[in-house]
Amino acid sequence: MSANAIKASISSDTGAVITTHSMEEADALCSRVAIMVRGQLRCLGSTQHLKNKHGGGYHLEIKYASNETTAHQERDSFYRVNNFVKTVFPNAAITEHFSHRIVYKIPSSNVTSLANSFSSLEADKTKVGIVEYSFSQSSLEQVFLEFAKKQEDKDEVSRSRTGTSNDIIV
Repeated sequence: MSANAIKASISSDTGAVITTHSMEEADALCSRVAIMVRGQLRCLGSTQHLKNKHGGGYHLEIKYASNETTAHQERDSFYRVNNFVKTVFPNAAITEHFSHRIVYKIPSSNVTSLANSFSSLEADKTKVGIVEYSFSQSSLEQVFLEFAKKQEDKDEVSRSRTGTSNDIIV
């Protein structure tokens, strides 16, 4: 059933419970979302509330110039971009770095105004070698993955305390 058909079938005085593994689908269809991890309810609220409370802020993905020929030049380019990002968003944390791309998690507290954030990025992007960037709020998928990761971490700690593991040793 399509998203439009589902929305059309629900009137203002009725509700529907929808289960899905697609956070994108949940974000599009639902006014309230419950996230379960390993059969346990982890959070409940509007999609915007969950993103604000559990999303950890924003994600900034940067692609920087790749015409460097030596490892030293590549490192300099990375540090130039990273230092620039840290001046705009002091608490930015790198979540991924690969092939001239850096992904940062930006806490909401570092973004007082989206307009100011974009202005700062646009003002000096060419000077520091930024080719392109995307700046977005955490997605519902990222919220879910964060809960799943926390559960995985708890399970790992529990296994290490009991000395059991699901790993197969060959």
